[in-house]
Amino acid sequence: MIQEGVVRLNRGNIIPKHQKDNTYKYPVYSSSTQNNGLMGYNNTYMFDKELITWSIDGGGNFFYRKKHKFNVTNVCGIMQVDENVYSYRFIAEMLTYQHSKMKFDYQSKAHPSVISSLYSLPCLPILEQNSYCQLFVALDRKMQIEQYGLNKLKEQKKYLLSKMFI
Repeated sequence: MIQEGVVRLNRGNIIPKHQKDNTYKYPVYSSSTQNNGLMGYNNTYMFDKELITWSIDGGGNFFYRKKHKFNVTNVCGIMQVDENVYSYRFIAEMLTYQHSKMKFDYQSKAHPSVISSLYSLPCLPILEQNSYCQLFVALDRKMQIEQYGLNKLKEQKKYLLSKMFI
Protein backbone atom coordinates (compact mmCIF):
# COMPACT_ATOMS: atom_id res chain seq x y z
CA MET A 1 0.00 0.00 0.00
CA ILE A 2 1.33 3.44 -0.91
CA GLN A 3 1.33 5.77 2.09
CA GLU A 4 -0.75 8.96 1.76
CA GLY A 5 1.04 12.18 2.64
CA VAL A 6 4.43 10.72 1.80
CA VAL A 7 3.43 10.02 -1.81
CA ARG A 8 1.19 12.24 -3.96
CA LEU A 9 -0.44 10.87 -7.10
CA ASN A 10 -1.94 12.90 -9.91
CA ARG A 11 -2.22 13.07 -13.72
CA GLY A 12 -0.61 15.16 -16.41
CA ASN A 13 -2.44 17.73 -18.55
CA ILE A 14 -4.12 17.60 -21.92
CA ILE A 15 -1.64 18.98 -24.44
CA PRO A 16 -3.07 19.78 -27.89
CA LYS A 17 -1.34 17.99 -30.76
CA HIS A 18 -0.24 21.27 -32.37
CA GLN A 19 1.79 22.03 -29.23
CA LYS A 20 3.80 18.78 -29.46
CA ASP A 21 6.27 20.21 -31.95
CA ASN A 22 9.99 19.38 -32.16
CA THR A 23 10.86 23.06 -32.70
CA TYR A 24 10.29 23.73 -29.00
CA LYS A 25 12.74 22.86 -26.23
CA TYR A 26 10.74 21.32 -23.37
CA PRO A 27 10.07 17.56 -23.68
CA VAL A 28 6.51 16.22 -23.63
CA TYR A 29 6.27 12.73 -22.15
CA SER A 30 3.33 10.42 -22.72
CA SER A 31 2.50 6.85 -21.76
CA SER A 32 4.39 5.27 -24.66
CA THR A 33 7.16 2.79 -23.93
CA GLN A 34 8.91 3.93 -27.12
CA ASN A 35 11.74 6.47 -26.82
CA ASN A 36 11.42 6.72 -23.03
CA GLY A 37 7.88 8.08 -23.48
CA LEU A 38 9.05 11.17 -25.39
CA MET A 39 6.41 12.27 -27.88
CA GLY A 40 7.50 15.80 -28.79
CA TYR A 41 8.36 19.19 -27.35
CA ASN A 42 6.49 22.23 -26.10
CA ASN A 43 7.33 25.91 -25.62
CA THR A 44 6.33 25.83 -21.92
CA TYR A 45 6.91 23.33 -19.13
CA MET A 46 4.89 21.97 -16.20
CA PHE A 47 7.68 20.59 -14.03
CA ASP A 48 11.28 21.35 -13.15
CA LYS A 49 11.87 18.57 -10.63
CA GLU A 50 12.36 14.85 -10.18
CA LEU A 51 9.20 12.81 -10.73
CA ILE A 52 7.97 9.34 -11.52
CA THR A 53 5.49 8.93 -14.37
CA TRP A 54 3.53 5.91 -15.59
CA SER A 55 0.90 4.90 -18.10
CA ILE A 56 -2.64 5.42 -16.81
CA ASP A 57 -3.86 2.45 -18.84
CA GLY A 58 -1.26 0.26 -17.15
CA GLY A 59 0.28 -0.88 -20.42
CA GLY A 60 3.43 1.18 -20.15
CA ASN A 61 6.30 1.39 -17.72
CA PHE A 62 7.15 3.50 -14.74
CA PHE A 63 9.66 6.17 -15.70
CA TYR A 64 12.12 7.89 -13.40
CA ARG A 65 12.35 11.51 -14.58
CA LYS A 66 15.51 13.32 -13.55
CA LYS A 67 15.18 16.98 -12.56
CA HIS A 68 14.66 18.97 -15.74
CA LYS A 69 11.99 21.12 -17.36
CA PHE A 70 9.33 18.94 -18.97
CA ASN A 71 5.63 18.23 -19.59
CA VAL A 72 3.46 15.19 -18.96
CA THR A 73 0.27 14.38 -20.88
CA ASN A 74 -3.05 13.44 -19.30
CA VAL A 75 -2.54 9.72 -20.10
CA CYS A 76 0.32 9.67 -17.59
CA GLY A 77 0.22 9.42 -13.86
CA ILE A 78 2.54 11.63 -11.83
CA MET A 79 4.08 10.54 -8.55
CA GLN A 80 5.72 12.99 -6.18
CA VAL A 81 7.36 11.71 -2.99
CA ASP A 82 8.66 13.15 0.25
CA GLU A 83 12.39 13.13 -0.46
CA ASN A 84 13.18 12.76 3.25
CA VAL A 85 11.48 9.36 3.14
CA TYR A 86 11.98 8.06 -0.42
CA SER A 87 14.45 8.30 -3.27
CA TYR A 88 12.70 8.82 -6.62
CA ARG A 89 15.10 6.51 -8.40
CA PHE A 90 14.67 3.76 -5.82
CA ILE A 91 10.87 3.98 -5.91
CA ALA A 92 10.85 3.90 -9.73
CA GLU A 93 12.92 0.70 -9.67
CA MET A 94 10.64 -0.91 -7.05
CA LEU A 95 7.47 0.02 -8.93
CA THR A 96 8.89 -1.17 -12.25
CA TYR A 97 9.66 -4.55 -10.71
CA GLN A 98 6.19 -4.87 -9.18
CA HIS A 99 4.59 -3.70 -12.44
CA SER A 100 6.32 -6.51 -14.34
CA LYS A 101 4.30 -9.00 -12.26
CA MET A 102 0.90 -7.38 -12.97
CA LYS A 103 -1.57 -7.60 -15.82
CA PHE A 104 -3.69 -4.71 -17.07
CA ASP A 105 -6.45 -4.68 -19.67
CA TYR A 106 -9.22 -2.39 -20.88
CA GLN A 107 -11.04 -2.79 -17.54
CA SER A 108 -8.10 -2.83 -15.14
CA LYS A 109 -6.41 0.57 -15.29
CA ALA A 110 -3.55 2.16 -13.36
CA HIS A 111 -5.38 5.40 -12.48
CA PRO A 112 -3.95 7.44 -9.61
CA SER A 113 -7.13 6.76 -7.63
CA VAL A 114 -6.49 2.98 -7.60
CA ILE A 115 -2.72 2.67 -7.97
CA SER A 116 -2.02 3.18 -4.27
CA SER A 117 -3.75 -0.12 -3.49
CA LEU A 118 -1.95 -2.02 -6.29
CA TYR A 119 1.66 -1.33 -5.29
CA SER A 120 3.63 -1.30 -2.06
CA LEU A 121 6.77 0.59 -1.16
CA PRO A 122 9.40 -0.85 1.18
CA CYS A 123 10.28 1.01 4.37
CA LEU A 124 14.04 1.31 4.01
CA PRO A 125 16.17 4.15 5.37
CA ILE A 126 16.91 6.78 2.72
CA LEU A 127 20.67 6.09 2.94
CA GLU A 128 20.06 2.43 2.15
CA GLN A 129 17.81 3.39 -0.77
CA ASN A 130 20.56 5.66 -2.11
CA SER A 131 23.10 2.83 -1.86
CA TYR A 132 20.83 0.59 -3.93
CA CYS A 133 20.39 3.42 -6.42
CA GLN A 134 24.14 3.64 -6.94
CA LEU A 135 24.12 -0.05 -7.79
CA PHE A 136 21.13 0.37 -10.15
CA VAL A 137 22.86 3.25 -11.95
CA ALA A 138 26.04 1.18 -12.39
CA LEU A 139 24.04 -1.79 -13.70
CA ASP A 140 22.06 0.43 -16.10
CA ARG A 141 25.29 1.93 -17.41
CA LYS A 142 26.77 -1.55 -17.95
CA MET A 143 23.59 -2.75 -19.72
CA GLN A 144 23.67 0.33 -21.96
CA ILE A 145 27.27 -0.40 -22.96
CA GLU A 146 26.49 -4.07 -23.62
CA GLN A 147 23.39 -3.14 -25.65
CA TYR A 148 25.48 -0.75 -27.75
CA GLY A 149 27.96 -3.56 -28.46
CA LEU A 150 25.15 -5.97 -29.32
CA ASN A 151 23.61 -3.44 -31.71
CA LYS A 152 26.99 -3.01 -33.44
CA LEU A 153 27.31 -6.79 -33.87
CA LYS A 154 23.80 -6.96 -35.35
CA GLU A 155 24.71 -4.19 -37.83
CA GLN A 156 27.89 -6.05 -38.76
CA LYS A 157 25.99 -9.29 -39.37
CA LYS A 158 23.37 -7.48 -41.45
CA TYR A 159 26.12 -5.83 -43.52
CA LEU A 160 27.87 -9.16 -44.13
CA LEU A 161 24.61 -10.83 -45.15
CA SER A 162 23.80 -7.98 -47.52
CA LYS A 163 27.19 -8.40 -49.24
CA MET A 164 26.71 -12.15 -49.56
CA PHE A 165 23.33 -11.91 -51.27
CA ILE A 166 23.68 -8.99 -53.67
